[in-house]
Amino acid sequence: MMKMDHFLGRSDDMVKLRGTNVFPMACLGAVTSDDRTTGEWLCVVERTQSGLDIREEMTVNVEAKDGAGDREGLKTKLEDRLRSDLGVKVTVELVSAGSLAAYTYGREGKAKRLVDKRFEPKT
Repeated sequence: MMKMDHFLGRSDDMVKLRGTNVFPMACLGAVTSDDRTTGEWLCVVERTQSGLDIREEMTVNVEAKDGAGDREGLKTKLEDRLRSDLGVKVTVELVSAGSLAAYTYGREGKAKRLVDKRFEPKT
C-alpha cells in the first residue's frame, strides 16, 4: 500500500483572477467554436500597476488560421464568449497559426495552457 507523505500541488492549471477561480481548459469551448481558429490557445496572467492601482489581467492568445476574415469580429466574439464561460473579463490576442507550438506540444504530452507572470521579477 502506497502512502502519500504530503500534497505537492495542483495537477491541473487554475488561477485566481479578481476573486474568480479560472481554469484555462474552460476556454476550450469558445476557442473551438469558431473555425477561423486552429483550436490552440494559451492563457497569460500578468500583474499591472497604474499608480497605486494593482490589477491582475489575463490575455488569452488564440491561434487564428491564415486568411481568417474579420479578425476584429473574431476577437470580439471570443472575448464575449470567454467572459461568459470563465465568469471574468479577459483580453483576446489573435496570434498566427503555429506560434504557440512551443507551449501546446509539451514535453510530457500535455499542452501547457497557462503562463503565470504575476510573480516574475520585473527587468
